[in-house]
Amino acid sequence: MVATPDWTARAIAAHAAMQRHFFLARRRLYRAAAPGDGSTAFLWPFSQAFAATLDLAELQGTGDRPRTGVADRLDGLARYWNRHGDPPAYDSAAHSWLSASSDQFSDDNAWIGLQLMRAHRLTGDAEPLARAGDVLRFLIGNWDDDPVHPAPGGVFWVRAGWSRDRNTVSTAPSAILALRLHELTGDVDALTWAVRMYGWVRQHLLAPNGLYWDHIDLAGEVERTQWSYNQGTMIGAGILLAR
Repeated sequence: MVATPDWTARAIAAHAAMQRHFFLARRRLYRAAAPGDGSTAFLWPFSQAFAATLDLAELQGTGDRPRTGVADRLDGLARYWNRHGDPPAYDSAAHSWLSASSDQFSDDNAWIGLQLMRAHRLTGDAEPLARAGDVLRFLIGNWDDDPVHPAPGGVFWVRAGWSRDRNTVSTAPSAILALRLHELTGDVDALTWAVRMYGWVRQHLLAPNGLYWDHIDLAGEVERTQWSYNQGTMIGAGILLAR
């Protein structure tokens, strides 16, 4: 008989390896790559390390250290926050004396917003919940409200002139964040926005085979790649709406 793996032990070991090889304790940030690379991780990989720490903290029997790790992730996350935006949001790179700001991606911010909701549920701290609300305001601010655009609506993937694509991956996770906030706070506007976001993806990026395309640009051209994560976010949003 094959022994059943101890998945909790494996999770603890994997997280410990990540911390040992990539975590920069003094700065509360992560290396971008293996030791020897002096650069720090962009917001997207940081969000995944944050999620892994939350996963471990939610496991029973792992002690207090993961909860301390959640506090460390929140400290590190603050290095990405750009309070000068209108509205403010998380930049794609951590701030330092070398770099004051960088592009702000909607999908990265949505993932972080969802992790902040988890941190709030885990710790009871009101600050992550308030910041998740700030993130949703940024995502709503990134909604395409120009009626002359092809398929008007959708959340722009990035706040930058070099891309004006409206993506499934920027719009569906924004709907999920809005729904999570509505569930917890009863915010009716959040629910209204979630329905609008979900409906836009259904209307403009749903393929005949029942899967979702990637994005549409301002020329009306649809990128028809069907990524698995796009399907997952729309399934998640649909389940929350049904609930």
